[in-house]
This record gives sequence, C-alpha cells and structure tokens, in this order.
Amino acid sequence: MGATAVASGSAGGASPLVSVGLGAGGIAASLALVYLLAYFDVLSAKRDADRRVHWTLGAMAIPLVVTFLGIVAFNAEFAS
Repeated sequence: MGATAVASGSAGGASPLVSVGLGAGGIAASLALVYLLAYFDVLSAKRDADRRVHWTLGAMAIPLVVTFLGIVAFNAEFAS
C-alpha cells in the first residue's frame, strides 16, 4: 500500500498507524495524466505528427491511467 508511520499523540503515547504520502502521489499522478492527455490531444490535431510520438505518449499514459483508477477505487472503498 503506502508508507506508514506512527504519529505521537498529545499524551505522549503512540496513536494508530497513519498513511503518509498518499495524497501527494495522487495529485502528481493526476496532474501528469492530465498533462500527457492534453499534449496527446494537441499532437493528434497536427496532420504531420510523428507516429512514434503518439505511441510513446500512449505508453507513458497507460501506467498513469492504471494508477489513477487505483487511487479512485481506493478512495471510493474507504469513503463509504
């Protein structure tokens, strides 16, 4: 899952484990995915765009789509 850390409470004792870094990773994956898809859309509008660039952008976007869907599924599971 993600990195975990023990947060100290106000009484000096250890509170339950807390997830660390999940929010920042989700934001970075979402922003990178939006940027790649926007760039892919701009390149698809060009008539003389190189096909290798399209394949490269697609290959870069697929892991981000899977990560984004995992984040959405993870948040939907714990939101209800």
